[in-house]
Amino acid sequence: MKASFIRCHNSFVVNIDNIQEVDFKNKEILMKNGEICYGSARMIKAVQKKLEMNDSE
Repeated sequence: MKASFIRCHNSFVVNIDNIQEVDFKNKEILMKNGEICYGSARMIKAVQKKLEMNDSE
C-alpha cells in the first residue's frame, strides 16, 4: 500500500493523488476539486520530492 498522504503545513495534510498542480513560488497546492491548500516553506520541498517519487512509480 503506498502512502498517499503528506503533511504540507502544520495545519494541512494532503492526498498526493488529488493534487492537480503545485506553485512552489507562492507555496500553493491546487487540488483537483479547485481548493487551494497552502504549504510551509520547509514542508513544500517534501511535497515536491514525494510528487517526483510518485511520478516515477
